[in-house]
Amino acid sequence: MAMANNLAKLYSAEIEGVLARLIEIEVDLNVGLHAFNIVGLADKALNEARERVNSALKNSGVKPPNRENRKITVNLAPADVKKAGSQYDLALALGYLLATKQIKEFEVGDKIFIGELALDGRLRPVNGALNIAQMAERAGFKYIFLPKEKLIIWLLAAANPLFTSFEMNLIFGYFGDNRGGGDPRRDAHGGDRYSRRTVPDRSRGIFRNQRN
Repeated sequence: MAMANNLAKLYSAEIEGVLARLIEIEVDLNVGLHAFNIVGLADKALNEARERVNSALKNSGVKPPNRENRKITVNLAPADVKKAGSQYDLALALGYLLATKQIKEFEVGDKIFIGELALDGRLRPVNGALNIAQMAERAGFKYIFLPKEKLIIWLLAAANPLFTSFEMNLIFGYFGDNRGGGDPRRDAHGGDRYSRRTVPDRSRGIFRNQRN
């Protein structure tokens, strides 16, 4: 469990050319006037994640960072690698929720999170999901969390269990928030866990989920 006091750590990924690189995200809360800073060579799109995370969490029914009367610092490591894009939104949001104890602690060392947040809390697909899934498998991660639209790409690349979701509320249901715990296979709102045993149902043109 990578969690201490008001510090949370989890993992996402950066695309470098055709390869994905593992990125560690640290979210730290300190006493002081409200601030929400992202450090670690973040580009403009990543800095704009602050506004997406604020609105997505507010509209998902939890306390957002802009209502936190503390200093929030997000560090993206390694610091010498340029970070670009919106794929960090989901990891940033969950890191904040862990640091503020709005969701239950969970094992973070075996999970990767990717996905852009819409202002209403929906998850949007991002580029590079295939590369990230391949990197996650090579690095030994057990779970990859990503928007549902990327399910087929993941099936082509990875052998580890997958949780797909359309919105933040389904993520809350998986991990368990202040309202109660989640099921590791399926949350109360309908998010699904898949494995490579998920197979195409060609007669209907969809994927049929075979439960673990």
